[in-house]
Amino acid sequence: MTAPPAAPHSDLAALWPRLSLALFYALICAGLALLTLGIGLTGQQMQRGIWRAGDPLPPASAAPSPLGTTVDLLQYEEDAALDAALDSAEAMGLHWLRQELRWDLVEATAGQPRWAAYDRVIDAASARGFDLILYLNRTPAWARRSGEEENPLAPPADTAEFVDFVAAAADRYGPQVYGWQIWDEPNLMPHWGQRIIQIPDEYGAFLAATVPAIRAADPDAVVATAGLGSTSEREGYNMSEVTYLRWLYDSGADQWFDAVALKPFGFWNDVADREYSEEILGIDRVVLTRELMVQRGDGATPIWFVEGGWAILPEWQSEPPPWSYDAPPVQQRRLFETVNRATLEWPFVQVIGLQLLQPVLPR
Repeated sequence: MTAPPAAPHSDLAALWPRLSLALFYALICAGLALLTLGIGLTGQQMQRGIWRAGDPLPPASAAPSPLGTTVDLLQYEEDAALDAALDSAEAMGLHWLRQELRWDLVEATAGQPRWAAYDRVIDAASARGFDLILYLNRTPAWARRSGEEENPLAPPADTAEFVDFVAAAADRYGPQVYGWQIWDEPNLMPHWGQRIIQIPDEYGAFLAATVPAIRAADPDAVVATAGLGSTSEREGYNMSEVTYLRWLYDSGADQWFDAVALKPFGFWNDVADREYSEEILGIDRVVLTRELMVQRGDGATPIWFVEGGWAILPEWQSEPPPWSYDAPPVQQRRLFETVNRATLEWPFVQVIGLQLLQPVLPR
């Protein structure tokens, strides 16, 4: 999921403008909607996961709005194309952009970092007033582990070399960045190597080594976990994000993050399903994560939705994506319901975004 395929995509250009304009009216109607959703569900199912006065709650977010999206701004090599993409994001009412900061692109040759491409896009987005979330990811060929020579998504052989990159990035971009993430989807193969996922002490140690470098360069930095991918598997090459986070707490890694980043794709389930099980894929898994955080005394830590939604595939002729797909009107309804539910029931969710802004698909 780090580099989503170009064709399976969330049609943000069609959905977000309507979302921003209609959200107020949708919230007015939400009470009736909740009554409708309750048909066939038990009272316990309907009430589970809903925040109530007196429950732990994170402090107010510094971001002006929870709405945003992941982007790939490096693809816009011409200034006009970059400006058009940022215009599109502004028109949709988005306030934050999440951009991958690739170590393998910045430092393709050891000791010779080249920041110009990122300087250009980060400066452009920052000048527009977007809050930026950078996720630092991908190992250059010279720093890869033995057996992972062809896999940039695996962590490096020597964490200290990555720490140097992290420190340089935080020193360079700190004032322009709202939030940082270290790596992406370490609970899914091949994002922590092409091997069986173990108890995530390694990722906890990775955070312990890198986060102090960010905070030293940027004392006001907000650091979230890597975006944890959704999976129902709990052993082998992929590990449920709920189980993975539980083990991160067990290892004491919670001292190194200020937010928990999730990727709540809807898959084949509706927002109204309210099925709470690690065996079932869908946005209800957020409730399982939140319950775990509260159990561990970490209810004041916010959750970020850094990717999610439902794919729309106009004229797509190949295999469907793993996140499911459907007709645009169906996906639009699901998107409205997701934001309604997060707004009404989950005030601990401070960042809400979809998978990828892709106004014009490369062919």
